[in-house]
Amino acid sequence: PLPTNPTKRNTMMDDELHQLLTNLKLRRVVVIYDEELARAEKSGISYTALFKRLLREELQDQQGRFLEHRIRRAGLPERWTLATFPWRQQRSVKRRTIEQLAELDFIGRAANVVFIGDTGVGKTGLASAILLKALADRLAEAFAEKLHEVVRQELWGYETVRLTNEQLIKEEYQGIRPAPGYPACPDHTEKPELFRLLDATKHTGITLTESLAMSPAAAVSGWYFAHPKAKYFGVGRVARDQVEDLARRKGEGTEWMEHWLGSNLAY
Repeated sequence: PLPTNPTKRNTMMDDELHQLLTNLKLRRVVVIYDEELARAEKSGISYTALFKRLLREELQDQQGRFLEHRIRRAGLPERWTLATFPWRQQRSVKRRTIEQLAELDFIGRAANVVFIGDTGVGKTGLASAILLKALADRLAEAFAEKLHEVVRQELWGYETVRLTNEQLIKEEYQGIRPAPGYPACPDHTEKPELFRLLDATKHTGITLTESLAMSPAAAVSGWYFAHPKAKYFGVGRVARDQVEDLARRKGEGTEWMEHWLGSNLAY
């Protein structure tokens, strides 16, 4: 482990180390080195764990810069998003239809989408916005997958064999990671507590709307369960007594709970 004696600490990066990291183009390591070394000394983690943490941060930073570079190289004529598109100026464009297209269901059907309209109505901007949303959504899902792997293999350390992409797609790992809104976890009302415990807005910039949707939409939240018998399941319809019991345990009224579980009510 790293020394915890304050007299042995040396958290300042010297000129030679700075130059070496700069020459290797490890930009993120240069920025976080002093802070991460101080944290490592305080917690007494090993040199190997510190090295992994630095490289993981660097890899994530490089992947983000690479994605930005690819977007620029794609030559998108507009960098609009669905949030910044001028809907008020383009009233002939049906926002609900575009937002439905942005769910990308047409890809699974192997269908094509063609925008037809007069010049200047925003066809190119909308196509670019849908493409950027697709990239952002996939990146968020990929990050959730990668972070789950880090938890299984490094933080909790119960997975010792690296799985192939095919095994990951088939979810052959131990444990599950349910997210609010999915069949295994239809209740969104635990999100505020999750955000409070993680101080999520401070660390990520992600916020919750009044309807408990995450903003920006390309975001993922949920829980990790490592138990070997943990499996996904659908909650299905819930009866009145179940809703009343859940509301009581949350310290809320039954009507409030019914509002949030509306699509799952069996009555």
